[in-house]
Amino acid sequence: MAIATAPRGRSNAALTVIRRAFGAIVAALTATFEIYREAVAERDAYHARNPHLGKD
Repeated sequence: MAIATAPRGRSNAALTVIRRAFGAIVAALTATFEIYREAVAERDAYHARNPHLGKD
C-alpha cells in the first residue's frame, strides 16, 4: 500500500509533529505505569507487614 506524499518540507514537518506527539503519549503511559507499579508494590508490602488486617 502506497503512502500519499506531500512536498518534502511539509511531509517531514508533519511526521516530526506526529513522532513527537506519539513519543509524549508513550512517555506519559510509561510514567503512569511506573506509578501504578510502585503503588501496588507499596500495598503488597503493607499487607505483608500487617497480615491481620486482611486484603483490600
